Amino acid sequence: MSLEVCSLINFSSALAASAMAAAGRPSLAVLFLVVLALANGGFYLFLKRKPAKIREFASLAEEAETLRRQLVEMESAQWTRAARVAERTAPLVFSSASDKLTGAATRRRFEVCLNSMMASTRPFSVLFLDIDYFKKVNDTYGHRAGDDVLRGFARTVSRCLRPEDLLARYGGEEFVVLCRSDPAGAGKVAERIREAVAARPFETCAGPVAVTCSVGVAGRTQQDSMETLLERADRALYAAKNSGRNKVVIAGEN
Repeated sequence: MSLEVCSLINFSSALAASAMAAAGRPSLAVLFLVVLALANGGFYLFLKRKPAKIREFASLAEEAETLRRQLVEMESAQWTRAARVAERTAPLVFSSASDKLTGAATRRRFEVCLNSMMASTRPFSVLFLDIDYFKKVNDTYGHRAGDDVLRGFARTVSRCLRPEDLLARYGGEEFVVLCRSDPAGAGKVAERIREAVAARPFETCAGPVAVTCSVGVAGRTQQDSMETLLERADRALYAAKNSGRNKVVIAGEN
């Protein structure tokens, strides 16, 4: 609004005040003029200070925008650093949890999962699996063929398990399964594994190689510690091997 417009408003307002006075209401006319004078004073003051205020507000807006951009850049940089750290550490984490040769879980990962299961009340069992006469496979076909057998064995066992079960390489040709079933259910899983391994030879660099496996099963009892549970499963495995191999033996059963 220009000063000329303000002058016109003031002139019109003065005429209105005169009319009020002529109508016998002088007090209302005076009040009207006082309010008008205060309003005009504020308006002129605003016009006088308006450029400075605009510059002040514009400066604050620019500072706020600069701060926002800096925060966005900082957050983006943090995410970038986190992604680079994850990219570097993910292979290390995966390699420490999985056996490089077979892709099964490592013994350490199995022990961590077993320790967690020991703290629960859910029934579960441990299966020890051993490839029968594996040393003969290495001696006859070579270690490369033996590695192929280990990889094929791990794949075959994995196909026999449920998603909630865990297969780990315990050492050499010995594997272990953390089976979330009671001994009866785990025995069925063990028999399924034994049959699948014996069903067809494994393809190796030296040609097809047929193997069998022995399995020892032990279900967790309330009296078991982690050590005693593994010991019972291990004894069941050796009972299976000593009774002719290619067998499943459940601890506590004759």
